[in-house]
Amino acid sequence: FLRRRKQPNFTALPVTAKRAMWLVPSCFVSVFFFKLLSATWALVPKEAIDSAFNSIHFLLWPALVIYIGIANVSVRQAEPWIAVSMLVLMLWYLGARLFFPMSVDAQCFKAGAHNCGLLGQTMAFMLLWLFIAVTRPDSRGVSRMLLVGGLLAGWIAFLGTIRRTEMLGLLLGMAVVLVWRFNGRISSKRVLVTLGLCVTVLVMAWPVMTSRFSIVTQEANMYLQGGNSREHAIHTSVGARLEMYRVALEAIEERPW
Repeated sequence: FLRRRKQPNFTALPVTAKRAMWLVPSCFVSVFFFKLLSATWALVPKEAIDSAFNSIHFLLWPALVIYIGIANVSVRQAEPWIAVSMLVLMLWYLGARLFFPMSVDAQCFKAGAHNCGLLGQTMAFMLLWLFIAVTRPDSRGVSRMLLVGGLLAGWIAFLGTIRRTEMLGLLLGMAVVLVWRFNGRISSKRVLVTLGLCVTVLVMAWPVMTSRFSIVTQEANMYLQGGNSREHAIHTSVGARLEMYRVALEAIEERPW
């Protein structure tokens, strides 16, 4: 239904489609309540409650659906603004790197840095959206150049979050989009331009992320050595995850049902 309309009208959607629009906001809202509920079994309930209220902004997501319903916003109308926001984030990141001595690495851009993961995940989602828009067969002209500029700027800022998992997920998503577009018979020129864009992104990412990925190997090897090395590894990012997986597997083996 949406594909038949250049600018989808929310009010004209079927009832089932309108209800489906609430699924994503509902999932985001549930994060706050699940964190709040975790206070009932947490070792330190106050910390669980603090964590929940650090995620209170998730309660604002339903307002997005209401806004779309009132304003009849087209998905494509939002894309230039996403591109502009990526340009702003790039300037924020570069400013932190260049002009603030206390922010040598500019990790999460330092200004009010609290949840680097949330910033990285949100940016990864927006970059994938822009990549879909850039590779759209009918995108052209000034609008497309703005989207390309936003995509490249967003990648520069995204590298500033030094998120490993989100980066791998984003690259995988871009590869899926490329395959999908290729099956849609896009021109060979568009495929070459897109591949060139991906190579450019990887060239930018390599010097920034190489050290981060080498840490994964070091922490995993330290955990697998056992003994005191494992005890130290548990306090690292990768080691803590491996320990959680081990405990989870033991729990499932003990009570599989």
